[in-house]
Amino acid sequence: MSAASSERERDKERADLEARPSAPKKKSTWLPDWIIDNVTNVESLKVLLRCWLAAWAGLILIIPGPSLRVLGQAAFFSSMLVFMVPPSMAVSIFLFANLTIVIGCCLGWAWGAAGMAAALRARDRTFLAQQLQRTQSDVAGATNPEVEYQRIIFEGRFLDVKSTAIFGIFLCTGAYFAAVMQVKMPKLKIAAIFFCIVLDVLCSYGPLFPFGQYTLATIFLIPIGCSVAISLACSFLIFPRTLNYGWQMQLVKAMRLGRSILGVHRDALARVASPSETDTPAQVEAKTEPKLRTMHAGFVGLAQALGGQTGFLELEISYGRLSAKDLAAIFLSVRQAGVKLLGLNAFLHLFEGSDLVDENVQSTARETEEHQRRGAKAQAPIQLHETHQLLRYRKVARAAERENHVELKTLLAILEEAARPPLEAADKSLDTMATWFEESCNRKRSYRHDEWVRKLKESADSLETSLKVFVEQERFQLIRPYMHLFKKRGTIDSDTIDQYIPAENRAAFRKGARPLYTTFVFAANLCIFAEGLIQLNRDVHKLASKRPKNRLWFPSGLRKLGNVLVSKAVNTGGAFHFSDGHAPEADPASLSTDSSSLATSTSDTVADSEDHQEKSKDEAAGHDESPSKTPPKKEKKAKSNSRSKKKAAKYAKDADALAPTSFIHHIGRALASACDFVGSPTGLYALKFSIVSFALWIPAVLPSTAEFVYMNRGLWALIMAQTGLAVLGGEFVFSLISRVLGTGFGIVLGMLFWYISTGRGNGNPYGLAATCAVGFIPIMFIRLFAPPAFLFFGIMFGVTTVLVTGYSWIDSHLFVLANSGIGYDVAWRRGLLVLIGVAAAFIVTIFPRPASTRAMIRETFARNTAEIARLYSTVIQAWIVIREEEGEGAGSLKGHQQSDDKATTAQLQAGFRNRFVASQGTLAYLDQQIKMASLDFPIRGRWPRERYEELLVVQARLLESLSQLSSSLAGLDEDWRSKTLQLTAILDPGIISEVSMTLALLGQALMTGIALPHAFQNLLETTLHYNSVARAVEYSIERQQRPASDENSGRDGQEEGRAENKSVNELDLSLATLRDPQFMRHAAALMALIQFVRQIDRFKAVVGDLVGEIALPGFDRLKDTYDDRMGRAFPNYQ
Repeated sequence: MSAASSERERDKERADLEARPSAPKKKSTWLPDWIIDNVTNVESLKVLLRCWLAAWAGLILIIPGPSLRVLGQAAFFSSMLVFMVPPSMAVSIFLFANLTIVIGCCLGWAWGAAGMAAALRARDRTFLAQQLQRTQSDVAGATNPEVEYQRIIFEGRFLDVKSTAIFGIFLCTGAYFAAVMQVKMPKLKIAAIFFCIVLDVLCSYGPLFPFGQYTLATIFLIPIGCSVAISLACSFLIFPRTLNYGWQMQLVKAMRLGRSILGVHRDALARVASPSETDTPAQVEAKTEPKLRTMHAGFVGLAQALGGQTGFLELEISYGRLSAKDLAAIFLSVRQAGVKLLGLNAFLHLFEGSDLVDENVQSTARETEEHQRRGAKAQAPIQLHETHQLLRYRKVARAAERENHVELKTLLAILEEAARPPLEAADKSLDTMATWFEESCNRKRSYRHDEWVRKLKESADSLETSLKVFVEQERFQLIRPYMHLFKKRGTIDSDTIDQYIPAENRAAFRKGARPLYTTFVFAANLCIFAEGLIQLNRDVHKLASKRPKNRLWFPSGLRKLGNVLVSKAVNTGGAFHFSDGHAPEADPASLSTDSSSLATSTSDTVADSEDHQEKSKDEAAGHDESPSKTPPKKEKKAKSNSRSKKKAAKYAKDADALAPTSFIHHIGRALASACDFVGSPTGLYALKFSIVSFALWIPAVLPSTAEFVYMNRGLWALIMAQTGLAVLGGEFVFSLISRVLGTGFGIVLGMLFWYISTGRGNGNPYGLAATCAVGFIPIMFIRLFAPPAFLFFGIMFGVTTVLVTGYSWIDSHLFVLANSGIGYDVAWRRGLLVLIGVAAAFIVTIFPRPASTRAMIRETFARNTAEIARLYSTVIQAWIVIREEEGEGAGSLKGHQQSDDKATTAQLQAGFRNRFVASQGTLAYLDQQIKMASLDFPIRGRWPRERYEELLVVQARLLESLSQLSSSLAGLDEDWRSKTLQLTAILDPGIISEVSMTLALLGQALMTGIALPHAFQNLLETTLHYNSVARAVEYSIERQQRPASDENSGRDGQEEGRAENKSVNELDLSLATLRDPQFMRHAAALMALIQFVRQIDRFKAVVGDLVGEIALPGFDRLKDTYDDRMGRAFPNYQ
């Protein structure tokens, strides 16, 4: 082997060791991981060098006298802007980010200039002439007439009430618009901020001038332009990086993280396969869950970033093997494989309940973990109440397991050994694909095309072979412990599949088969994930074969730029992720209307990617793109139905009014919507934004305070108040703390830079440049690589440091009327202005009432509950459609006219996928907001954070179970789908009604806070009951339909069995059925249903603890008595 291949093998072994959670690296230093990881990463150091040089060059620009005079009194903005929007992203993304800044500045300039023009027309000409005459006489006798004229202007002599009022109106209107834009279009938040900054300058200083000063905005625009030019030059000249390259590197990170997740599952499977007294399966699940949750959050974040950036891929020029369309086409396969990888969690989550492990051990395992993690003051997790019937079911199941002589740990050990080869092959496949992306991007000259095409094919073939062996051979080992229950047919060899379980063993096997079903859940999900990974590997192999050489790719989707910028998919990275840094931006107003809008907005990019991939696949396959020949009448009818649907969907259902039928109705609806918007969280935030802007603007335009405000640069208090506001109380408190701490550290470091470089003098250019060159490195490192929660701290840290240092140099080297001094004098004034701004924002936030983060979380959980109910309805509808198309339902519809717009299974599954992604995104948002809610104003008492974290887990489990049910529908063939529906309660109307009503009640209880009724039926018990009923009904129907010859054949003939006998009960317990791969998916579907209803019971218990229950004394005793009577009446019924 060559030295290069040997090195790659060593790298692979090293990566394997890193991916194993059982052997974590010991930290050799007290530094956090994000520092160590980025200090040792060459790519991170390249980005740091680029951003540091841009910030330092911006500071160097203000040191020479000529450039300082051109830049003016806000010259420090040339460096400060780099800390706000550093050139750390791809060139195209950074170009668009600066484009939004320029657009924001120009819009603010235009709106302020319009206000200035309107204000000049409103001025009192007589009063203005008198003031000009008085000023002329005062200036005539001054030593420096120009300076005296400026002083007179800024002391407010030319202020006019009418003109000032016009400026105030334009300021409040513009501020309102900017606040709405920040919430509604998060990608344009940075543009809204600079819109406000430029507008503040024009509206604060414009009323002081007697004539139109339309160039006032250049105070900030000139240094901003210089900063943008420097940053763009650094982006193009210093380690330039295209979005195409960055996207692929993020994909590599996602694949590496996927390997780590897979390693955690391998380790957890090995541990549950060899349990001990101190490491039971329940304890393994409790210890592994936090680690998996963190990894999954990182994986979902990377997937969202990839999806958000996909829209920008076609907007740049790039050089490489893969085009933007290639990456967009591969994205859907990557996302689907990732979702299937997360589906492996379903196996470990089975050990979370008490039906697979000892009740005492299970009940204390997670509770111990939670109390150790949260502390003694935390609320204990909710414990579900076990009914007598459930205890009876459990007792019967454990007795049957003992009768079968098969324990769960035995099957787990077999499963661990059998699943090891496909897991290792999957790990190798992920590693091969990740390494190929790295090699194709980083080694454009030494890349060996033929070798990598062969490796990709080998990895896919190896995984496919391992999966085939697992499904067809190794999986059978899980059935061998049950072989003593089977009976041969005649003298056939024991290894044949032509065996069955006789009547005397059937009940014991069916009631005690939970260990087998449990292992089949992991096996089914492993097969689903491996199949998705094989498809991804094949797609990557096709791309590698198709793109042997690098080439130049030009933009092909510039027309989509507007849609990309105004979409709400904020996880694009870089400047377009310029938010509070602790949670993804969400529109609280949209959360208060309809959760379907949230699903639509969240999945825009995903849907576009899916459509694009389907189109690209069709083109690759050579499909005919010609339109289908649809009859004109049907086409017109379809268009008419589509228009009527859109018209009906325009307005939500109103309990107090029917759909509008006249123009006045539409006007009334529009006015009502406007009023609703004003009272929504977004409307209140925009109103508070305008109020705080007006309140801090007033002192700048009053004759008695105008000079004081200008001399002390009170404009910064207004800017800090505007940027410090937040929609929700928890976010505001976090933002306030981050700003104050960042400002404090920045003040100290700014004074340190100044006095180290100048001592007691007025500034040494070489000393200041050298000091900042060294000092900017750690500040920029924190700004770039600190966790998202420290984003605001990093920005304020850098901004304040530059402001103190820059103002000190400007005030000592440039004549300005408002001279704040140097060093300490600038620092304390800056700190005071920040405190004034955040104090004003605090007052406006809490009065008249703060927007509660806690109430928003509760209501968002309620809406996500409704979304889960819709997902459940979509899954059930898909099962119903399949049943009607393939089973007995189709015959029952023969006499009924079917609608032309009836949804197909593919459409339902596509809708489920989009809604599922949206709901997952909502939970990710809630996970961050729960942390923020702990900082909310605790006026009414301690917030039950533990309960909402349990709600988060419960809803994640519900989505997981629904995903399992949906994938089972896609994985089962026609016969097994029919068998699953006949032998389970998936489509039982009673269960569907119970689940739908329970979810609706839980959602309403969370939304309104109304107590739940105590007399709730346990859904797990109900489901087990209906499962038994389904089997009994099918057996009864079979007996009625069985020919008389079969009835007279006797029990002996039945026990001998015949291969042609298609009895559901007998075939379900034959060895041929158990060895059928479809039985594995059938078991996974049944376990998914049980897990789903079980989590709804837990959901009900948590919500009941939050909102309370309407007491019904004696109900529990009545229920227990009824269960006892049923048990005595039907002792063998289960």
